Amino acid sequence: MSPPSLQHIPTVFKQAQAAQAKGELQAAEDIYQSILATKSDIPEVHFQLGQIALARSDLGQAANHLTAALILKPAEPVLWKAIIGPLRQLRDPVIARR
Repeated sequence: MSPPSLQHIPTVFKQAQAAQAKGELQAAEDIYQSILATKSDIPEVHFQLGQIALARSDLGQAANHLTAALILKPAEPVLWKAIIGPLRQLRDPVIARR
């Protein structure tokens, strides 16, 4: 998918959310990535990519996106709660070897 223009990001973001809600994770991820290609500092996009990574058990990618979201919006409690699990699991040597 080609990157959307700045004015189309809200509409495209809603399309990604709809795909994600239907379980179409690859389609949603592709759309979110296209948004980041236009504007990389949207914490909500990083949060959603983190959620998709968690659904795929990709803890490293989840931690990367959730950390990016936290850097962009550090006062958001949901982001702090979301990152705790992946960071704990990454520190667990048994889980980290998977």
